[in-house]
Amino acid sequence: MPASSLPFDLAGFDDFSLALLEVALTGFILFRPVYDATGATITDLAYEYLNPAAQQMLRLPQRPAESFLTLFPTAAPAGIFAFYRDAFLSGEPKRESFNYQHDSLDGYFHLAARRQGARLLVSFTDTNDQPRSAVEDALRQSQARELAARAEAEAGRQRFYDVLMHLPALVAVYEGSELVYTFTNATYQRYFPAPAQLFGRPLREVLPEAEAQGVAALLERVYRTGEPYYVEELEVWLDFTGGGQRSQQVFLNLLLHPLRDAQGRVNGVLDYSHDVSEQVRARQQLKQLNDELEMRVTARSAEARAALHEAEHQREQLRVQQGLLRQILGQVPAAIATLSGPEHRYTFFNDQYQARTGGRTALGRTVAQAVPELKEQGFIALLDQVYATGQPFSGAETALMLPDPATGQPVQHYVDLIYQPLFNGQPEPQGILVFILDVTEKVRARKQADTLQTAMLAVVQRQAQQRQDLYQIFEQTPVAIVLLREPDHRIDYFNPAFTELFPGFSLQRGGKLR
Repeated sequence: MPASSLPFDLAGFDDFSLALLEVALTGFILFRPVYDATGATITDLAYEYLNPAAQQMLRLPQRPAESFLTLFPTAAPAGIFAFYRDAFLSGEPKRESFNYQHDSLDGYFHLAARRQGARLLVSFTDTNDQPRSAVEDALRQSQARELAARAEAEAGRQRFYDVLMHLPALVAVYEGSELVYTFTNATYQRYFPAPAQLFGRPLREVLPEAEAQGVAALLERVYRTGEPYYVEELEVWLDFTGGGQRSQQVFLNLLLHPLRDAQGRVNGVLDYSHDVSEQVRARQQLKQLNDELEMRVTARSAEARAALHEAEHQREQLRVQQGLLRQILGQVPAAIATLSGPEHRYTFFNDQYQARTGGRTALGRTVAQAVPELKEQGFIALLDQVYATGQPFSGAETALMLPDPATGQPVQHYVDLIYQPLFNGQPEPQGILVFILDVTEKVRARKQADTLQTAMLAVVQRQAQQRQDLYQIFEQTPVAIVLLREPDHRIDYFNPAFTELFPGFSLQRGGKLR
Protein backbone atom coordinates (compact mmCIF):
# COMPACT_ATOMS: atom_id res chain seq x y z
CA MET A 1 0.00 0.00 0.00
CA PRO A 2 1.59 3.36 -0.96
CA ALA A 3 2.17 5.78 1.92
CA SER A 4 0.04 8.36 0.15
CA SER A 5 -3.06 6.13 0.52
CA LEU A 6 -2.83 6.05 4.35
CA PRO A 7 -4.87 8.58 6.37
CA PHE A 8 -1.75 9.67 8.29
CA ASP A 9 1.95 10.20 7.75
CA LEU A 10 4.36 7.25 8.03
CA ALA A 11 7.55 9.10 7.29
CA GLY A 12 10.55 6.79 6.92
CA PHE A 13 8.61 3.92 5.33
CA ASP A 14 8.75 3.34 1.58
CA ASP A 15 6.03 1.67 -0.46
CA PHE A 16 7.75 -1.71 -0.34
CA SER A 17 8.02 -1.60 3.50
CA LEU A 18 4.38 -0.67 3.79
CA ALA A 19 3.40 -3.52 1.46
CA LEU A 20 5.35 -5.95 3.65
CA LEU A 21 3.51 -4.68 6.73
CA GLU A 22 0.17 -5.15 4.99
CA VAL A 23 0.77 -8.82 4.01
CA ALA A 24 2.83 -9.90 7.06
CA LEU A 25 1.41 -12.67 9.25
CA THR A 26 3.15 -11.04 12.21
CA GLY A 27 1.52 -8.14 14.02
CA PHE A 28 3.23 -4.74 13.78
CA ILE A 29 2.46 -1.64 15.87
CA LEU A 30 3.90 1.85 15.53
CA PHE A 31 3.69 3.81 18.80
CA ARG A 32 4.40 7.44 19.63
CA PRO A 33 5.42 8.14 23.27
CA VAL A 34 3.19 10.39 25.41
CA TYR A 35 5.04 12.54 27.96
CA ASP A 36 3.98 14.25 31.21
CA ALA A 37 3.72 18.04 31.63
CA THR A 38 7.48 18.36 32.19
CA GLY A 39 8.26 16.52 28.95
CA ALA A 40 10.74 14.29 30.78
CA THR A 41 8.71 11.18 31.69
CA ILE A 42 6.87 8.79 29.35
CA THR A 43 3.41 8.20 30.83
CA ASP A 44 1.63 6.39 27.95
CA LEU A 45 1.83 5.39 24.28
CA ALA A 46 -0.32 6.65 21.39
CA TYR A 47 -1.14 4.39 18.43
CA GLU A 48 -0.03 5.60 14.98
CA TYR A 49 -0.46 2.41 12.98
CA LEU A 50 -1.51 -1.28 13.29
CA ASN A 51 -0.99 -3.60 10.33
CA PRO A 52 -3.85 -5.98 9.39
CA ALA A 53 -2.36 -8.90 11.40
CA ALA A 54 -2.15 -6.73 14.53
CA GLN A 55 -5.69 -5.45 13.96
CA GLN A 56 -6.97 -9.03 13.80
CA MET A 57 -5.07 -10.30 16.87
CA LEU A 58 -5.92 -7.27 19.05
CA ARG A 59 -9.38 -6.63 17.56
CA LEU A 60 -8.53 -2.93 17.03
CA PRO A 61 -8.80 -0.50 14.08
CA GLN A 62 -5.83 0.67 12.02
CA ARG A 63 -5.26 3.73 14.23
CA PRO A 64 -7.14 3.59 17.56
CA ALA A 65 -8.04 6.96 19.09
CA GLU A 66 -7.49 5.68 22.64
CA SER A 67 -4.01 5.34 24.14
CA PHE A 68 -2.29 2.04 24.95
CA LEU A 69 -2.91 2.14 28.73
CA THR A 70 -6.50 3.27 28.19
CA LEU A 71 -7.24 0.16 26.11
CA PHE A 72 -5.01 -2.18 28.16
CA PRO A 73 -4.73 -0.82 31.74
CA THR A 74 -3.40 -4.14 33.08
CA ALA A 75 -0.36 -3.82 30.81
CA ALA A 76 1.28 -1.57 33.41
CA PRO A 77 1.25 -4.02 36.37
CA ALA A 78 1.98 -6.90 33.93
CA GLY A 79 5.27 -5.20 32.91
CA ILE A 80 4.47 -4.74 29.21
CA PHE A 81 4.39 -0.92 29.38
CA ALA A 82 7.77 -0.89 31.16
CA PHE A 83 9.17 -3.21 28.44
CA TYR A 84 8.04 -0.79 25.69
CA ARG A 85 9.28 2.29 27.58
CA ASP A 86 12.72 0.78 28.27
CA ALA A 87 13.10 -0.32 24.63
CA PHE A 88 12.39 3.23 23.44
CA LEU A 89 14.71 4.88 25.96
CA SER A 90 17.59 2.44 25.40
CA GLY A 91 17.43 2.56 21.60
CA GLU A 92 18.42 -1.12 21.57
CA PRO A 93 16.28 -3.99 20.20
CA LYS A 94 14.50 -5.87 23.00
CA ARG A 95 12.57 -9.16 23.11
CA GLU A 96 10.23 -10.52 25.77
CA SER A 97 7.32 -12.96 26.17
CA PHE A 98 4.16 -12.37 28.22
CA ASN A 99 1.15 -14.51 29.11
CA TYR A 100 -1.66 -11.91 29.07
CA GLN A 101 -5.16 -12.83 30.29
CA HIS A 102 -6.64 -9.37 30.83
CA ASP A 103 -8.61 -6.65 29.05
CA SER A 104 -10.45 -9.08 26.71
CA LEU A 105 -7.20 -10.77 25.60
CA ASP A 106 -6.11 -14.30 26.41
CA GLY A 107 -2.86 -15.49 24.88
CA TYR A 108 0.91 -16.00 25.10
CA PHE A 109 2.58 -13.13 23.24
CA HIS A 110 6.16 -12.90 21.90
CA LEU A 111 7.17 -9.24 21.65
CA ALA A 112 10.08 -7.49 19.90
CA ALA A 113 10.50 -3.69 20.12
CA ARG A 114 12.94 -1.13 18.74
CA ARG A 115 13.09 2.62 18.59
CA GLN A 116 12.53 4.09 15.10
CA GLY A 117 13.34 7.80 15.26
CA ALA A 118 10.73 9.45 17.50
CA ARG A 119 8.54 6.33 17.42
CA LEU A 120 8.58 2.79 18.74
CA LEU A 121 8.15 -0.15 16.34
CA VAL A 122 6.74 -3.33 17.89
CA SER A 123 6.52 -6.77 16.26
CA PHE A 124 4.53 -9.51 17.97
CA THR A 125 2.95 -12.95 17.55
CA ASP A 126 0.58 -14.92 19.74
CA THR A 127 0.01 -18.67 20.18
CA ASN A 128 -3.78 -18.64 20.13
CA ASP A 129 -3.86 -20.61 16.83
CA GLN A 130 -1.36 -23.23 18.08
CA PRO A 131 -1.88 -26.16 20.47
CA ARG A 132 -0.85 -25.14 24.00
CA SER A 133 1.74 -27.13 25.91
CA ALA A 134 1.02 -28.75 29.26
CA VAL A 135 3.22 -26.16 30.96
CA GLU A 136 1.32 -23.32 29.31
CA ASP A 137 -2.04 -24.84 30.24
CA ALA A 138 -0.88 -25.26 33.85
CA LEU A 139 0.33 -21.67 33.90
CA ARG A 140 -2.98 -20.41 32.49
CA GLN A 141 -4.95 -22.43 35.08
CA SER A 142 -2.73 -21.08 37.86
CA GLN A 143 -3.28 -17.54 36.64
CA ALA A 144 -7.03 -18.12 36.43
CA ARG A 145 -7.05 -19.32 40.05
CA GLU A 146 -4.97 -16.34 41.06
CA LEU A 147 -7.41 -13.96 39.36
CA ALA A 148 -10.37 -15.64 41.07
CA ALA A 149 -8.65 -15.46 44.46
CA ARG A 150 -7.75 -11.84 43.85
CA ALA A 151 -11.35 -11.03 42.94
CA GLU A 152 -12.62 -12.77 46.06
CA ALA A 153 -10.11 -10.92 48.23
CA GLU A 154 -11.08 -7.63 46.60
CA ALA A 155 -14.77 -8.32 47.26
CA GLY A 156 -13.98 -9.04 50.92
CA ARG A 157 -11.89 -5.90 51.15
CA GLN A 158 -14.72 -3.89 49.61
CA ARG A 159 -17.22 -5.28 52.14
CA PHE A 160 -14.90 -4.38 55.00
CA TYR A 161 -14.35 -0.93 53.48
CA ASP A 162 -18.12 -0.37 53.25
CA VAL A 163 -18.56 -1.36 56.91
CA LEU A 164 -15.85 1.11 57.99
CA MET A 165 -17.23 3.89 55.80
CA HIS A 166 -20.75 3.59 57.25
CA LEU A 167 -19.86 3.15 60.92
CA PRO A 168 -21.23 5.98 63.10
CA ALA A 169 -17.84 6.04 64.86
CA LEU A 170 -14.95 8.26 63.71
CA VAL A 171 -12.36 6.06 61.94
CA ALA A 172 -9.01 7.26 60.57
CA VAL A 173 -5.75 5.53 59.61
CA TYR A 174 -2.38 7.31 59.89
CA GLU A 175 0.74 5.88 58.22
CA GLY A 176 4.40 6.26 59.15
CA SER A 177 6.11 8.24 61.88
CA GLU A 178 4.72 11.47 60.39
CA LEU A 179 1.16 10.12 60.90
CA VAL A 180 0.04 10.75 57.31
CA TYR A 181 -3.69 10.34 56.59
CA THR A 182 -4.37 7.28 54.39
CA PHE A 183 -8.04 6.62 55.26
CA THR A 184 -11.01 8.40 56.88
CA ASN A 185 -14.61 7.21 56.95
CA ALA A 186 -17.69 9.30 56.26
CA THR A 187 -18.31 10.11 59.94
CA TYR A 188 -14.74 11.40 60.38
CA GLN A 189 -14.94 13.46 57.18
CA ARG A 190 -18.04 15.32 58.41
CA TYR A 191 -15.81 17.13 60.91
CA PHE A 192 -13.78 18.81 58.15
CA PRO A 193 -14.94 21.42 55.58
CA ALA A 194 -12.64 19.93 52.88
CA PRO A 195 -12.22 16.19 53.65
CA ALA A 196 -10.58 15.46 50.28
CA GLN A 197 -7.57 17.50 51.41
CA LEU A 198 -6.81 15.14 54.32
CA PHE A 199 -5.25 12.32 52.31
CA GLY A 200 -1.49 12.28 52.05
CA ARG A 201 -1.03 15.06 54.63
CA PRO A 202 0.48 14.67 58.13
CA LEU A 203 -1.77 15.04 61.18
CA ARG A 204 0.19 18.05 62.47
CA GLU A 205 -0.37 19.87 59.18
CA VAL A 206 -4.11 19.16 59.09
CA LEU A 207 -4.72 19.73 62.83
CA PRO A 208 -1.98 21.98 64.25
CA GLU A 209 -4.07 22.35 67.40
CA ALA A 210 -3.55 18.61 68.08
CA GLU A 211 0.08 19.37 68.97
CA ALA A 212 -0.74 21.83 71.77
CA GLN A 213 -3.51 19.63 73.17
CA GLY A 214 -1.32 16.51 73.39
CA VAL A 215 -3.30 14.41 70.90
CA ALA A 216 -0.36 14.11 68.50
CA ALA A 217 1.83 12.92 71.39
CA LEU A 218 -0.67 10.13 72.17
CA LEU A 219 -0.59 8.91 68.56
CA GLU A 220 3.21 9.05 68.48
CA ARG A 221 3.40 7.03 71.71
CA VAL A 222 1.23 4.29 70.21
CA TYR A 223 3.37 4.29 67.04
CA ARG A 224 6.61 4.22 69.04
CA THR A 225 5.65 1.63 71.70
CA GLY A 226 3.20 -0.55 69.73
CA GLU A 227 0.83 -0.42 72.71
CA PRO A 228 -2.84 0.57 72.23
CA TYR A 229 -4.27 3.52 74.16
CA TYR A 230 -7.85 4.23 75.29
CA VAL A 231 -9.28 7.28 77.06
CA GLU A 232 -12.87 8.30 77.76
CA GLU A 233 -14.36 11.77 77.27
CA LEU A 234 -11.13 13.38 76.07
CA GLU A 235 -11.73 17.11 75.61
CA VAL A 236 -10.52 18.35 72.21
CA TRP A 237 -10.89 21.79 70.62
CA LEU A 238 -11.06 21.72 66.81
CA ASP A 239 -10.45 24.61 64.41
CA PHE A 240 -13.20 24.69 61.79
CA THR A 241 -12.37 28.24 60.64
CA GLY A 242 -8.89 27.51 59.26
CA GLY A 243 -7.46 30.40 61.26
CA GLY A 244 -5.69 28.28 63.86
CA GLN A 245 -8.12 29.27 66.61
CA ARG A 246 -10.12 26.97 68.88
CA SER A 247 -13.66 27.12 67.57
CA GLN A 248 -15.53 24.01 68.78
CA GLN A 249 -15.28 21.81 71.84
CA VAL A 250 -15.61 18.04 71.28
CA PHE A 251 -15.49 15.16 73.78
CA LEU A 252 -14.23 11.81 72.46
CA ASN A 253 -14.00 8.24 73.69
CA LEU A 254 -10.66 7.71 71.94
CA LEU A 255 -9.15 4.32 71.01
CA LEU A 256 -5.72 4.32 69.31
CA HIS A 257 -4.41 0.97 68.05
CA PRO A 258 -1.08 0.21 66.34
CA LEU A 259 -1.09 -1.22 62.79
CA ARG A 260 1.67 -3.60 61.70
CA ASP A 261 3.15 -4.75 58.40
CA ALA A 262 3.75 -8.37 57.30
CA GLN A 263 6.97 -8.47 59.37
CA GLY A 264 5.17 -7.36 62.53
CA ARG A 265 6.66 -3.86 62.55
CA VAL A 266 4.44 -0.91 63.46
CA ASN A 267 3.77 1.12 60.32
CA GLY A 268 0.65 3.09 61.28
CA VAL A 269 -2.04 3.90 63.84
CA LEU A 270 -5.80 3.26 63.78
CA ASP A 271 -7.98 5.98 65.31
CA TYR A 272 -11.42 4.64 66.37
CA SER A 273 -13.38 7.24 68.35
CA HIS A 274 -16.92 8.01 69.45
CA ASP A 275 -18.17 11.58 69.79
CA VAL A 276 -19.81 11.71 73.23
CA SER A 277 -20.13 15.51 73.34
CA GLU A 278 -23.92 15.43 73.68
CA GLN A 279 -23.81 13.03 76.62
CA VAL A 280 -21.09 15.05 78.41
CA ARG A 281 -22.87 18.36 77.89
CA ALA A 282 -26.17 16.85 79.06
CA ARG A 283 -24.45 15.67 82.23
CA GLN A 284 -22.86 19.10 82.73
CA GLN A 285 -26.24 20.77 82.32
CA LEU A 286 -27.76 18.40 84.85
CA LYS A 287 -24.96 19.24 87.29
CA GLN A 288 -25.54 22.95 86.74
CA LEU A 289 -29.26 22.54 87.40
CA ASN A 290 -28.49 20.59 90.56
CA ASP A 291 -26.08 23.29 91.75
CA GLU A 292 -28.63 26.03 91.17
CA LEU A 293 -31.27 24.06 93.01
CA GLU A 294 -28.86 23.51 95.90
CA MET A 295 -28.23 27.25 96.17
CA ARG A 296 -31.97 27.98 96.32
CA VAL A 297 -32.61 25.30 98.93
CA THR A 298 -29.67 26.51 101.09
CA ALA A 299 -31.35 29.92 101.37
CA ARG A 300 -34.44 28.40 102.99
CA SER A 301 -35.30 28.12 106.67
CA ALA A 302 -33.98 25.58 109.15
CA GLU A 303 -36.83 23.24 108.24
CA ALA A 304 -35.83 23.48 104.57
CA ARG A 305 -32.21 22.68 105.51
CA ALA A 306 -33.30 19.28 106.79
CA ALA A 307 -35.05 18.60 103.50
CA LEU A 308 -31.97 19.85 101.64
CA HIS A 309 -29.77 17.37 103.50
CA GLU A 310 -31.99 14.53 102.32
CA ALA A 311 -32.02 15.93 98.78
CA GLU A 312 -28.21 16.15 98.74
CA HIS A 313 -28.04 12.53 99.83
CA GLN A 314 -30.35 11.57 96.99
CA ARG A 315 -28.30 13.61 94.50
CA GLU A 316 -25.14 11.88 95.66
CA GLN A 317 -26.77 8.52 94.99
CA LEU A 318 -27.82 9.82 91.57
CA ARG A 319 -24.25 10.94 90.77
CA VAL A 320 -22.94 7.50 91.77
CA GLN A 321 -25.53 5.81 89.57
CA GLN A 322 -24.68 8.16 86.69
CA GLY A 323 -20.99 7.38 87.12
CA LEU A 324 -21.69 3.66 87.03
CA LEU A 325 -23.89 4.14 84.00
CA ARG A 326 -21.14 6.04 82.12
CA GLN A 327 -18.67 3.31 83.00
CA ILE A 328 -21.03 0.62 81.70
CA LEU A 329 -21.77 2.55 78.49
CA GLY A 330 -18.06 3.03 77.91
CA GLN A 331 -17.37 -0.68 78.18
CA VAL A 332 -20.35 -2.09 76.31
CA PRO A 333 -19.27 -2.55 72.65
CA ALA A 334 -21.59 -2.11 69.71
CA ALA A 335 -23.23 -5.04 67.97
CA ILE A 336 -22.54 -4.93 64.20
CA ALA A 337 -23.82 -7.09 61.35
CA THR A 338 -24.12 -6.84 57.57
CA LEU A 339 -27.05 -8.29 55.65
CA SER A 340 -27.29 -9.17 51.95
CA GLY A 341 -30.22 -9.25 49.54
CA PRO A 342 -33.93 -8.67 50.07
CA GLU A 343 -34.11 -11.66 52.45
CA HIS A 344 -31.51 -10.00 54.74
CA ARG A 345 -29.04 -12.88 54.96
CA TYR A 346 -26.07 -12.54 57.30
CA THR A 347 -22.74 -11.92 55.56
CA PHE A 348 -20.93 -10.65 58.65
CA PHE A 349 -21.54 -10.27 62.41
CA ASN A 350 -19.22 -9.64 65.33
CA ASP A 351 -19.09 -11.42 68.70
CA GLN A 352 -21.22 -8.74 70.37
CA TYR A 353 -24.02 -9.23 67.84
CA GLN A 354 -23.84 -13.00 68.28
CA ALA A 355 -24.06 -12.61 72.06
CA ARG A 356 -26.96 -10.16 71.75
CA THR A 357 -28.97 -12.72 69.74
CA GLY A 358 -28.17 -15.62 72.05
CA GLY A 359 -25.77 -17.33 69.63
CA ARG A 360 -28.47 -17.97 67.04
CA THR A 361 -26.96 -16.16 64.05
CA ALA A 362 -25.04 -17.93 61.28
CA LEU A 363 -23.66 -16.85 57.91
CA GLY A 364 -26.21 -17.33 55.17
CA ARG A 365 -29.21 -17.41 57.52
CA THR A 366 -31.86 -14.72 57.30
CA VAL A 367 -32.65 -12.41 60.19
CA ALA A 368 -36.18 -13.81 60.34
CA GLN A 369 -34.78 -17.35 60.72
CA ALA A 370 -32.19 -16.46 63.35
CA VAL A 371 -34.20 -13.97 65.43
CA PRO A 372 -37.90 -14.59 64.63
CA GLU A 373 -39.16 -12.35 67.45
CA LEU A 374 -37.93 -9.29 65.51
CA LYS A 375 -40.65 -9.77 62.87
CA GLU A 376 -43.59 -9.28 65.23
CA GLN A 377 -41.85 -6.22 66.71
CA GLY A 378 -41.65 -4.55 63.28
CA PHE A 379 -37.87 -4.65 62.77
CA ILE A 380 -38.04 -6.92 59.68
CA ALA A 381 -40.45 -4.43 58.08
CA LEU A 382 -37.95 -1.63 58.79
CA LEU A 383 -35.21 -3.67 57.08
CA ASP A 384 -37.50 -4.18 54.07
CA GLN A 385 -38.16 -0.43 53.94
CA VAL A 386 -34.45 0.51 54.04
CA TYR A 387 -33.62 -2.07 51.35
CA ALA A 388 -36.48 -0.94 49.09
CA THR A 389 -35.96 2.86 49.43
CA GLY A 390 -32.20 3.08 49.95
CA GLN A 391 -32.85 5.51 52.81
CA PRO A 392 -31.17 4.84 56.20
CA PHE A 393 -33.14 4.43 59.42
CA SER A 394 -32.04 5.42 62.89
CA GLY A 395 -33.88 5.05 66.15
CA ALA A 396 -32.79 6.37 69.52
CA GLU A 397 -33.69 4.38 72.64
CA THR A 398 -35.83 1.98 70.64
CA ALA A 399 -37.67 -0.65 72.69
CA LEU A 400 -36.63 -4.21 71.89
CA MET A 401 -37.77 -7.51 73.42
CA LEU A 402 -35.19 -10.32 73.42
CA PRO A 403 -35.30 -13.64 75.28
CA ASP A 404 -33.09 -14.07 78.34
CA PRO A 405 -30.48 -16.78 77.48
CA ALA A 406 -30.84 -18.24 80.98
CA THR A 407 -34.63 -18.35 81.35
CA GLY A 408 -35.90 -17.98 77.78
CA GLN A 409 -38.32 -15.30 78.99
CA PRO A 410 -38.61 -12.05 76.96
CA VAL A 411 -36.69 -9.11 78.44
CA GLN A 412 -37.18 -5.42 77.65
CA HIS A 413 -34.12 -3.66 76.12
CA TYR A 414 -33.56 -0.16 74.79
CA VAL A 415 -31.13 0.32 71.92
CA ASP A 416 -29.77 3.08 69.68
CA LEU A 417 -30.36 1.48 66.28
CA ILE A 418 -29.03 2.35 62.79
CA TYR A 419 -29.94 0.54 59.55
CA GLN A 420 -27.61 1.85 56.80
CA PRO A 421 -28.07 0.68 53.18
CA LEU A 422 -24.99 -0.73 51.43
CA PHE A 423 -24.73 -0.09 47.69
CA ASN A 424 -21.39 -1.76 46.83
CA GLY A 425 -21.03 0.42 43.74
CA GLN A 426 -24.55 -0.39 42.45
CA PRO A 427 -27.42 2.12 41.99
CA GLU A 428 -29.72 -0.04 44.14
CA PRO A 429 -29.00 -1.26 47.71
CA GLN A 430 -27.25 -4.64 47.86
CA GLY A 431 -27.43 -5.05 51.62
CA ILE A 432 -27.77 -3.31 54.99
CA LEU A 433 -25.33 -2.45 57.78
CA VAL A 434 -26.85 -2.99 61.26
CA PHE A 435 -25.36 -1.02 64.18
CA ILE A 436 -26.86 -1.58 67.66
CA LEU A 437 -25.81 0.08 70.91
CA ASP A 438 -27.57 -1.11 74.08
CA VAL A 439 -28.64 1.94 76.11
CA THR A 440 -31.01 0.14 78.47
CA GLU A 441 -29.16 1.21 81.61
CA LYS A 442 -28.98 4.84 80.48
CA VAL A 443 -32.74 4.99 79.86
CA ARG A 444 -33.55 3.47 83.25
CA ALA A 445 -31.12 5.80 85.07
CA ARG A 446 -32.57 8.90 83.39
CA LYS A 447 -36.10 7.90 84.34
CA GLN A 448 -34.99 7.41 87.96
CA ALA A 449 -33.25 10.83 87.96
CA ASP A 450 -36.40 12.54 86.65
CA THR A 451 -38.45 10.86 89.40
CA LEU A 452 -36.01 11.94 92.15
CA GLN A 453 -35.82 15.54 90.94
CA THR A 454 -39.62 15.80 90.72
CA ALA A 455 -39.98 14.42 94.27
CA MET A 456 -37.34 16.81 95.65
CA LEU A 457 -38.98 19.89 94.11
CA ALA A 458 -42.33 18.77 95.48
CA VAL A 459 -40.85 18.54 99.04
CA VAL A 460 -39.34 22.05 98.83
CA GLN A 461 -42.56 23.53 97.48
CA ARG A 462 -44.61 21.79 100.15
CA GLN A 463 -42.38 23.10 102.96
CA ALA A 464 -42.44 26.64 101.57
CA GLN A 465 -46.24 26.48 101.40
CA GLN A 466 -46.43 25.19 104.99
CA ARG A 467 -44.22 28.07 106.20
CA GLN A 468 -46.37 30.61 104.32
CA ASP A 469 -49.54 29.11 105.82
CA LEU A 470 -48.00 29.41 109.34
CA TYR A 471 -47.14 33.10 108.75
CA GLN A 472 -50.71 33.78 107.65
CA ILE A 473 -51.96 32.29 110.93
CA PHE A 474 -49.49 34.49 112.88
CA GLU A 475 -50.72 37.57 110.98
CA GLN A 476 -54.32 36.96 112.11
CA THR A 477 -53.73 35.90 115.74
CA PRO A 478 -54.34 38.60 118.47
CA VAL A 479 -51.36 37.31 120.46
CA ALA A 480 -48.07 39.23 120.02
CA ILE A 481 -45.51 37.00 118.31
CA VAL A 482 -41.87 37.65 117.49
CA LEU A 483 -39.38 35.07 116.14
CA LEU A 484 -35.72 35.53 117.10
CA ARG A 485 -32.64 33.76 115.67
CA GLU A 486 -28.95 33.44 116.44
CA PRO A 487 -27.32 34.08 119.85
CA ASP A 488 -27.68 37.91 119.62
CA HIS A 489 -31.49 37.56 119.15
CA ARG A 490 -31.90 39.02 115.68
CA ILE A 491 -35.51 39.50 114.62
CA ASP A 492 -36.66 37.05 111.99
CA TYR A 493 -40.42 37.82 112.16
CA PHE A 494 -43.01 39.81 114.17
CA ASN A 495 -46.77 40.02 113.67
CA PRO A 496 -49.10 43.09 113.77
CA ALA A 497 -50.21 42.28 117.34
CA PHE A 498 -46.58 42.68 118.49
CA THR A 499 -46.24 46.17 116.95
CA GLU A 500 -49.52 47.20 118.57
CA LEU A 501 -48.30 45.95 121.95
CA PHE A 502 -45.00 47.84 121.66
CA PRO A 503 -45.81 50.90 119.53
CA GLY A 504 -42.70 52.82 120.47
CA PHE A 505 -40.33 49.89 120.22
CA SER A 506 -37.85 50.04 117.29
CA LEU A 507 -38.42 46.97 115.12
CA GLN A 508 -36.54 45.96 111.98
CA ARG A 509 -36.25 42.52 110.40
CA GLY A 510 -32.74 41.21 110.78
CA GLY A 511 -32.01 43.78 113.51
CA LYS A 512 -31.41 43.13 117.20
CA LEU A 513 -34.19 43.21 119.79
CA ARG A 514 -33.51 46.44 121.77
